[in-house]
Amino acid sequence: MFDTDTDPLTGLGNRRLLQHHLAEQFDRAKSLSRPLSLLALDLDDFREINARLSIPVGDKVLIEVARLVASAARPGDLVFRDGGDQFALVLLDMDGNEACREAERIRLAIASARIRVLMQSHTWEGTVTVSIGVASLAREETESWALFVRARDAVHQAKALGRNRVALLGQVLE
Repeated sequence: MFDTDTDPLTGLGNRRLLQHHLAEQFDRAKSLSRPLSLLALDLDDFREINARLSIPVGDKVLIEVARLVASAARPGDLVFRDGGDQFALVLLDMDGNEACREAERIRLAIASARIRVLMQSHTWEGTVTVSIGVASLAREETESWALFVRARDAVHQAKALGRNRVALLGQVLE
């Protein structure tokens, strides 16, 4: 039977589950006046991996990045594959400054990992980087998905400034 909440490639929760979980945690954080942050991750130059090495190699890289992100996440934080080469983490009880530090720790863990993909005719080994956008719950926010939109906008900012960075809209960690 097909699970409609799980990404079939990585085994992570998918965008549908992300939307549900984010809305649930948004309501919780608002009612308890607790912090909540979201990280949006996007692999850098992933199309090049697919084009140069093949889509099956790209799929194995995605699986390995999903494993790296999940293992770097704190217990209780959920990791999702938003689609393509995009991932997201909902960070409970974490404000923007803490979330930026957490994002930087995850970014470094991914950038420093050697990924090895065994194929029938060859082996590819290399590293990948991610750009990460951070958004934290704003007091005036009334819609949970606005947090996601702000995190994705921050990813675009990080990419525009050179990739392999963490950005909080208006700020970039170097």
